[in-house]
Amino acid sequence: MRHFVSSLGDQLATTVKQLRQNKKMESVIVRDSAIMSGAPTFRGTRVLVRTLFDYLEAGHSLERFLDGFPTVSREQALQALEEAGLVSG
Repeated sequence: MRHFVSSLGDQLATTVKQLRQNKKMESVIVRDSAIMSGAPTFRGTRVLVRTLFDYLEAGHSLERFLDGFPTVSREQALQALEEAGLVSG
């Protein structure tokens, strides 16, 4: 997965910087015992964050994940990767 993260390039770095500049940014990863038995999900969805990691670890692109889970925005996915410590700005 590290290879994938490093291949995102300048676009990712720019997006992460923009996200960091948003002072009101709250976590996109939430845990709620009433949603998916408390497993971490993307805020406002029932999509497990683990699913994003599974896609990337399997060598799939971020685009493929986003196409399969339209309730997750690109910004949410990138912020989740940042929160997980997999990318930095």
